[in-house]
Amino acid sequence: IVIPLLSNTNIFSIIEFLTDCLGGNKPSDITTQYVARIYISLKIGSKFYFLTSTPTNFESILDATKISDTIIYLISSLHGISIEGDYLFDLINIHCVNGNVIYSVSTISPFKINGYLHEMHLSPNDLVYGSSLETFQFEQY
Repeated sequence: IVIPLLSNTNIFSIIEFLTDCLGGNKPSDITTQYVARIYISLKIGSKFYFLTSTPTNFESILDATKISDTIIYLISSLHGISIEGDYLFDLINIHCVNGNVIYSVSTISPFKINGYLHEMHLSPNDLVYGSSLETFQFEQY
């Protein structure tokens, strides 16, 4: 999930930069309350999603954050973080990050094993439906 902590941050230019680094193709967008952009990386041979929203869409951001493997915060170097962005950052730390902040990706598995969504426990191979995200299949490889 890509979370802007300031409303005037250009989310899509950052996503395009990241996908260019991974050798991604042009995205196909899914239009929902959330904007999901699907990319297929030619270098790593897999499909991945970037979910984006405005900083004031708290419930959808929290739901998406709970099922995301990675959180990318966007902060403006000129303007810092807005009041809404600061509040959202605190909400995510309280409700979504369970104390397992990862400082190096080389020490972990690339797949999320478990979690929860609105107090529903998740495990690999479960179908998860987020009202603004559609249905996702969790898989363990």
